Amino acid sequence: MTATLLLTRPELAAQEFAQAATGAGWWGPVVVAPLMQIGHCTPDMSAVAGAGTLVFTSRHGVGAWRALGGRCDLPVWCVGPRTAQAAKDAGFAQIRQAPGGDAVSLRAAILAAGPVPPVLHLRGAHAAMALAAGLNKAGVPAQELVIYHQQACALSAPARALLLRPVTVVVPLFSPRSAHLFSVELEKMPYIVAKLRVIAISRACAAAVDASKCSSVLTVTRPDGDAMLNAVLQVQAELEDSEKPR
Repeated sequence: MTATLLLTRPELAAQEFAQAATGAGWWGPVVVAPLMQIGHCTPDMSAVAGAGTLVFTSRHGVGAWRALGGRCDLPVWCVGPRTAQAAKDAGFAQIRQAPGGDAVSLRAAILAAGPVPPVLHLRGAHAAMALAAGLNKAGVPAQELVIYHQQACALSAPARALLLRPVTVVVPLFSPRSAHLFSVELEKMPYIVAKLRVIAISRACAAAVDASKCSSVLTVTRPDGDAMLNAVLQVQAELEDSEKPR
């Protein structure tokens, strides 16, 4: 039986991943059921005036920054290629990105490069790592400014119905918070029939999943979208192979 791809990312990111997956060879059904909705904040912008370097750990941050009319003439560090591309599209010219694609490698890269201080981390209300605090501890003056929020959403009715069917569901999860929210939604259900094949973007993300509700939890080797896409296609290939007559 063909597996279904369940995407719980915010709407735009989920639709983009769905398009990339189908373009790369995913041929099963796709259900988009966001567990977070992105909204922009109206922060106190006084911290921006003296900033020497900006940091984005999500392209949602870049979008919120553009909505605020924020300046784009400062050097900027980005967590990965998609965030860096968003910064380029926003008009930033001095862009550097972390080699490892996560906040830990980003912090290390910033420290190694010796940024123009102070550093300003433009982030969401929920963050997996206190980047500014880590930079301060290492001797680099840094602040943070929350410019968007990630409001939790309930699992959609089509997604809940999917989990009550005897099918295999592949669920890529892109953050510890999305993994936690997914686990909370699973806990609300009286029972689950589907076999859940979860793909986590990091060990922290995998640790936030309720593994008892899943058939398997796989952690990708690199914390980025391309690695997630490859893992999704790999799981599909494994499922197809297991169903071949022997």
